[in-house]
Amino acid sequence: MSKEYESEAMLEEKLIKHLELLGYTRINLKNLDNVKENFRKQVNKHNIDELNGKELSDREFDRLYTMITGKGVYASSKILREKQCLERDNGEKIYIELFNTRQWCKNIYQVSNQITSITGERETRYDVTLFINGLPLIQIELKARGKTLKEAVNQIERYRRTSYKELYKFIQIYVVSNGVNTKYFANTDGEINYGYTFFWTDEENNRISNLSEFSMYFLEKCFVSKMIARYMVINETDKQLMVMRPYQVYAVEALVKQALETNNNGYIWHTTGSGKTLTSFKASQILANEPNIKQVFFLVDRKDLDTQTFDEFNKFEPDSVDFTNSTYKLVKNIQDSTKPLIITTIQKMANAINSPRYSELMEKYRDEWLFHALETGKNVFEYPAQSAQMAKNVEMLWRAFEEAARDFQPANVAIWDALFPNWPSIPVHIDLIVGFPKPYDAVTMKDAAGHTHIVLDLIRWCDYGMPKDAEGVVRNLLAHEMTHAFIAARCPEADAAADGKDYRPKLDGLTFHEGFAHLIA
Repeated sequence: MSKEYESEAMLEEKLIKHLELLGYTRINLKNLDNVKENFRKQVNKHNIDELNGKELSDREFDRLYTMITGKGVYASSKILREKQCLERDNGEKIYIELFNTRQWCKNIYQVSNQITSITGERETRYDVTLFINGLPLIQIELKARGKTLKEAVNQIERYRRTSYKELYKFIQIYVVSNGVNTKYFANTDGEINYGYTFFWTDEENNRISNLSEFSMYFLEKCFVSKMIARYMVINETDKQLMVMRPYQVYAVEALVKQALETNNNGYIWHTTGSGKTLTSFKASQILANEPNIKQVFFLVDRKDLDTQTFDEFNKFEPDSVDFTNSTYKLVKNIQDSTKPLIITTIQKMANAINSPRYSELMEKYRDEWLFHALETGKNVFEYPAQSAQMAKNVEMLWRAFEEAARDFQPANVAIWDALFPNWPSIPVHIDLIVGFPKPYDAVTMKDAAGHTHIVLDLIRWCDYGMPKDAEGVVRNLLAHEMTHAFIAARCPEADAAADGKDYRPKLDGLTFHEGFAHLIA
């Protein structure tokens, strides 16, 4: 039979065999009683160390089951991520883990299909259910080729209203597919909004819609667990569950990797309405939970911390925003080890760092990079103009700079080799940003560790107009700024003079710097 006529049953069987290859154990569960029995086995297995090898008794399991069921999706999602304090028959208190959120690969994975639920006279069969530690966390509904995904979403909506109950309230993610197109979305206590169903993509934004490919990427055991553990958000204000889009996930992954594995800066480019607040907040939250990170500061300009931003932050983490005019309160929060994530304004942070009033309290933080480098008025980034053409121009410049930096060769190689014999080995970090404070479009500066950074503002260069020979302009600009970096390495006395406060030596140093940079570039 050709793929155009692949039936729902064939699609289902094919998916399950693929999941088995990915490491899921296929189990045969007929009804919700079987689901409950299987959960009891898996929760005992997953918590074998906490149980000290002694499985839960009937009464103990009944107490646990009563504690975690009978709730809505929102409440169940919170329970899933928390350890449950359970009193054993002998009075001992233990903590039962339903899902390992930190080491998300260390869970138990199973798959079953056509589980039947009977409500009154109505019998419902669920296509494919993925169980993690015995809990049904991912539900997949399939349609034959040629049918729309909206039909599958509507079917899930009917099931949610009439038959999903008990442990099925723990479903975190739904997947719908007709074999050719596949989407995912978060569970909810409210109505499903089809606008919040998403295709998955790779890092280059190529859509992965075929069910076989989707299952290989998205339903891989460790990845889907990471999606649940890291890339879902419980909205405390609206009391609903949210799942992040693929580009948000990749952006957070890249930012977290940059923060944990390098000493370099980084930026994320987002367009209006693409979920910037959630992306940046989630990155901050993940970093704040890292054991080696003391505190994470989310700094925004005062004009950006409006009521809407304040409300959005507090949806994700209640009381996380320092929304007062008191710098003293900010300083006290910095000293509070129970506050790993602090959201405040650049202006207030600069005041805390620079004001003599707080110097004694802030003294022990002086060696931290942020507190060493932040200066009033020099870190206030401007909100860049938004337009489709501007975004296109910025991306073009970004790619041109990336290409030029990857294989950098100055136009006057012989002169460079003579002046800077070891120039290929001098480390220089290139930071491409948007919205640098006026009047700067390109600067060379050092961080607290002494590393040289070339900071280039793509928005500012776009404002000058896009040249026909963008590649040539980019290479000349890069050569100009690289010259500054190499002068600093070769002639530190000129560099020190340019950074000094005495007018005449400073003028000489700047003239030397700029003259050579223009001449060589």
